[in-house]
Amino acid sequence: MRCGEAKAPSPLRSAGALQSTVAAATPRGGCSRTPATTGYRANQSGFTLIELLVVIAMIAILAALLLPALGRAKAKAREISCVNRLKQWTLALVMYKDENEDWLPRESFIPGGVKRNIWEQVRHPFARDVWYNALPPLIDQRRADDFAPKPLHRDFYDRDLLMHCPSASLPATSGFATNDPIAYFSYAMNSKLMLGPATRIKFSAIRTPEATVTFLDNRLDGEPAVDPHQPNEELGQPSAYASRFVTRHRQRGPLAFADGHVQVFRGVDVVAGGYAIFPQTDIIWTAEPEMDPNAPPAATGTGAPCRFYRLVVLPDPP
Repeated sequence: MRCGEAKAPSPLRSAGALQSTVAAATPRGGCSRTPATTGYRANQSGFTLIELLVVIAMIAILAALLLPALGRAKAKAREISCVNRLKQWTLALVMYKDENEDWLPRESFIPGGVKRNIWEQVRHPFARDVWYNALPPLIDQRRADDFAPKPLHRDFYDRDLLMHCPSASLPATSGFATNDPIAYFSYAMNSKLMLGPATRIKFSAIRTPEATVTFLDNRLDGEPAVDPHQPNEELGQPSAYASRFVTRHRQRGPLAFADGHVQVFRGVDVVAGGYAIFPQTDIIWTAEPEMDPNAPPAATGTGAPCRFYRLVVLPDPP
């Protein structure tokens, strides 16, 4: 060996030293010892069954507390949307009378009648001055007769349109069976403004505009009645009054008034015995508050023979 060179360890001695080290590190019984910290970390890598059940229970409790609140918030949002839509219709009504020498649009295809309108009536030229065709263009909406062709019936019931209450339960046939001849309206114009021979009236004829109804939430087939004596036929017509008022919004429903405001009422504040509350005070359906809105036309002294109109069936456009 040269001077200054380190002496290489003996392979045999190194092997023996390694064996001694392993033997010293191995406990009796031949099992290697795992450091305590390694076992502690392994035990903390997941949840126990009890911990998991506690978490699930807490989530269920929070959901039970939050879901009703979310449901109420959603219902309130639909109510606000409905109120705003009725304000738009009353605004359109005022705009219409300003452009038509104070005259109001007609309430339905058949003057003085509370009947459903079929699509052939909606699209008839005689219906151009009915509210559902006369008012929509004034608030940038499509007229009802735009949806008269059968392929467009479904679009008429789009809840984003102002034509319908966002909470309305539209009949199962509406919009799904294009052969359904009836156009259903979940909003209606007050059917008691024009009585007897008057098919139209002037806005100035309304003596108490702050209490006189212009539009209302209109009951449809399948929706519960406010009063058990409310009639169940001809639901979904474009003109109605208290007898077909419905409470879709947390047991309440909105009414629009001629002065432009909209108010939400309980059913008992609007309907009594299935019809309007009389004498009329806070809610008025007729242009003259002294008149009984529940009386038939002949009883009011304003009765007139029924006028009939020839209905021409128009073909769908190509």
